[in-house]
Amino acid sequence: MRKSSNLGYFFFLAGEGYGSHLLQYFQGQTYCNLKEPTMDLRRVKEYFSWLYYQYQIISCCAVLEPWERSMFNTILLTIIAMVVYTAYVFIPIHIRLAWEFFSKICGYHSTISN
Repeated sequence: MRKSSNLGYFFFLAGEGYGSHLLQYFQGQTYCNLKEPTMDLRRVKEYFSWLYYQYQIISCCAVLEPWERSMFNTILLTIIAMVVYTAYVFIPIHIRLAWEFFSKICGYHSTISN
């Protein structure tokens, strides 16, 4: 059993043929019971906490050291930022080129001069 300062207690349980599963207990609270669509601040905070928990479990950040986790998050955010920037810069250019190509094929000519 390992205690993490921000994540509570971790238990590694061996499943029967399913591998090991990482479970986390938040002081007896369950974050899966967000059934009411009320938008009070506590529920929103719990929902974001649950999303962050899911991110850590899926990406296996929960088992990393703090410096490894920060390095992983930095690299991941850098990659996401580069993808978003590239999409912002190049997708409009490709859409314009595709529009020009297909407009010439279909015979549509714009009256707007370039």
